[in-house]
Amino acid sequence: MTEIFRMPDVGEGMHEGEIASWLIKVGDVVKEEDAIAEIQNDKLLQEILSPYSGKVTKLFVEAGTVVEVGAPLIEFDGDGTGVAAGVASSTLVEVAATSEVTKTADQALSPASTPTEEGSVGVGVGREKENAAPVIN
Repeated sequence: MTEIFRMPDVGEGMHEGEIASWLIKVGDVVKEEDAIAEIQNDKLLQEILSPYSGKVTKLFVEAGTVVEVGAPLIEFDGDGTGVAAGVASSTLVEVAATSEVTKTADQALSPASTPTEEGSVGVGVGREKENAAPVIN
């Protein structure tokens, strides 16, 4: 099964880090907890350990690249496309659902559904009180 390892947060408040060096290359077989990279940030240089066992099929960035936390770094046991199993189809469904929600929201806010005159009210809202006799206590 394809796994994508993403840039971890190696320090409190760290938003990015530089891949100082790769300790692996495409084609290497690694075990969980093997050292795979050295990451440098403004506070430290740290070895990163692999959370997965498997064959490295893609490195997303070169050494010397500054990478944001959460960005993809390594593909394990994949086909080199950088897509984890099941991600492509679920992403398409999510995009389609988001588009439908946006379309529905746009229709709800279209000029045909918004008041055109200042002070206008919706049908049946408050109309019965316009002609009602004042209440005297």
